[in-house]
Amino acid sequence: MIKKTPDSEENAKWRDIKKQKDQSFATGLSPLPLDELRFFNVEPADVGKRWNDVIFGDIADAYTLIQFNKKSVQDSDSRERDYEPANFLLTLLRENIRKELNEKKAKGQPPQNFSTRQRADNEVVLARQYHHSYWRHKFSHPPEAEYRRELKILLNDKKKVFTSLQQHYCVMQEKAKVKKKKLTLLPLSIFLEREEMEHLDAGSAYKRLKARAALLTRQFPKVLKILRHRSPYVSFLGYSKLVMVTDTAFEPFLHVIFYLSEGDLNTWYAHDISKTWGIISGCRVKVHYYSFTGELAEPPNHVMKKIADTLPDYELHYKDVLLPFSSEDPNRDEEAAITISEVKQKIVHLEEYLQNQQVKKKTNGQLRVHNQIKELNKLLKSITERTENKKNHLNYMARVAKNYNAIPGITTFTQAGSFTYDNQYSNERYRARKERKQPKKITGSNGGEDKVISADNREHQATSAEVWEIPEGIMNDDM
Repeated sequence: MIKKTPDSEENAKWRDIKKQKDQSFATGLSPLPLDELRFFNVEPADVGKRWNDVIFGDIADAYTLIQFNKKSVQDSDSRERDYEPANFLLTLLRENIRKELNEKKAKGQPPQNFSTRQRADNEVVLARQYHHSYWRHKFSHPPEAEYRRELKILLNDKKKVFTSLQQHYCVMQEKAKVKKKKLTLLPLSIFLEREEMEHLDAGSAYKRLKARAALLTRQFPKVLKILRHRSPYVSFLGYSKLVMVTDTAFEPFLHVIFYLSEGDLNTWYAHDISKTWGIISGCRVKVHYYSFTGELAEPPNHVMKKIADTLPDYELHYKDVLLPFSSEDPNRDEEAAITISEVKQKIVHLEEYLQNQQVKKKTNGQLRVHNQIKELNKLLKSITERTENKKNHLNYMARVAKNYNAIPGITTFTQAGSFTYDNQYSNERYRARKERKQPKKITGSNGGEDKVISADNREHQATSAEVWEIPEGIMNDDM
């Protein structure tokens, strides 16, 4: 008969809760919002609805659409199937440009910006021009049926993930309620330094991607094993883990959503997980953390110094939850990422400029500065006044789902409803050893109390007055 432990009973309890929640929330889950793609005519329910202009750059920042095409020529020496990753959104863009060129040709219109004296391959030159300015390109032709089918397959994977994320979120929310706590999310994206993984770069792009993803996946449980023994992680309830891919270099990374039963976070967790991952991987790591209240405060200086002294070679970056996975396309708009502190400094600088102006009547320049301050305050409000609530959490998960892609041959999505804090000094083995070490009363032959010795080492204790001491480090977690 299998002996029940507190952990196994707790896990069984939460599995029952998850099963009940999955059943009760199955009909009340929100569908993945795909309003940006209405023009593509993928969803039958969108027929007759108004759509906004479909701009390539806007879709590229909101979605990651990676298609894995089977290679026609297989390596006879390899039993593994090979694929060719491709950015499907670029495929739709090229098809749209081709239709526009054919439409102009049918109407007898000369290609834009070219005279009739130029070469006959003006269309090729024009296509190249489009290629270098396509970030603001507006789609004018819905895709053909074959492209819509491919797009629908990609979107179906995203819908399934969004449904699973919602179901798991409901379970985590219930766990937080049992603890009478508010549910908080800590999402992280973990990248390994590319130069450190050159030994994995043999073979095709797909094989490189698969090898790197497998490395990240192997490291994840090793990191968790260490974190579970640290007391600050007692508030961690579970996680959702996704293997994701960048849209241009096809670089795999892990996106992990940790669910916590505490609020008012600073960046300590992100720093600690980054540091631990760097130690486990043995190479440089880059971690993006996301927050629903803007950039988190840094821990105290002495804590930061301890982290930096342990592993100075990692990077930690804040990423806005409103745009979690922006495109890495080299042709994207050059907009430097602006931090909250930079926004505040810019507002102060502009306000000081206005105060130093001696002109009583407002000039056009002053009006422009006033408008700048107004827009910056609006931006600051949109970032800092978000809160940890269900609406914002689900909006974020929808953004995660839109950038998720199933990868053939790789397990890309897993979830866990347990992140049990396991104090290494309070497990059953340690408690049993401690009980053996405790002095026990030995009854003498006359029925009275003769002497007190340890049951674990009677002879030693009988001849020595040595006192058993608490092992060094038992009162301090390995952090």
